Amino acid sequence: MNSFNIIVLIIVILAIVNELLCAYLRYMEGKKLYNEAYGVSIREQKRLIVIGNPTASWKNYIMGPSYGCGDLCIDIAGCKCANLKKRTKPLEALSTLKAMSTNSVVIFESGTKHLVPGLEEEMNRVGGNNVYTVNLNDTSLILFLSHYTGSVFT
Repeated sequence: MNSFNIIVLIIVILAIVNELLCAYLRYMEGKKLYNEAYGVSIREQKRLIVIGNPTASWKNYIMGPSYGCGDLCIDIAGCKCANLKKRTKPLEALSTLKAMSTNSVVIFESGTKHLVPGLEEEMNRVGGNNVYTVNLNDTSLILFLSHYTGSVFT
């Protein structure tokens, strides 16, 4: 193996390790923020709206969901929530939130706000001070590739 191949292999290994670390940090942040959002929803007696399927990502598939489904789970492909059938329907987050009144719910969002233009503003309107959002890490390859391919709009 020549030195160029070794350098490429080292870069690939470092990229994989970086992405695994970023995924773990997102996983732990999601778990913490969901628990905070859940607690607020109980204290303030407001419904908890979850945006993003808790079982959709590879990290949640491998490590188990880091967050629950709340009172309503919104994902364009639907959410896999066994306890309520209404949570499993495919829903579009922006149109669903537009139908809700201002400052009426607690919102937990997991890395999807970047995919829908206007979603963050609508989450802030409907959730007020009760919006909990898991951000993609700046050093994540997923974030970089999303920007590079144009799939991130904000």
